Amino acid sequence: MNMSIPTIPRKSNERSKKMGVDIEPGLNQHHESDRYNVPYMLIEYENGNLDEYDTVHLFQMLINTGLAWTLQGSYGRAAMDLIKSGLCTYPGREADNG
Repeated sequence: MNMSIPTIPRKSNERSKKMGVDIEPGLNQHHESDRYNVPYMLIEYENGNLDEYDTVHLFQMLINTGLAWTLQGSYGRAAMDLIKSGLCTYPGREADNG
């Protein structure tokens, strides 16, 4: 089964526009440690500011910590879709690249 993660609409950073700079949203403009800050990542996800790589990274963290199954239902369903598609794995299992 070939599934892709839901497309997240990209929007320009309003603050950067006011400053005359149009910065493409995503964590590439943030510090690397932000990738391990789950509340920050959830907010960025909800605001549509994560690219596919960062979205998969976030959901893998949610799966590894068990949070995917305790947050609202859409997170658990998205996590299961990512697991079924092979983009994420259950904790302790490696992705099937075959």
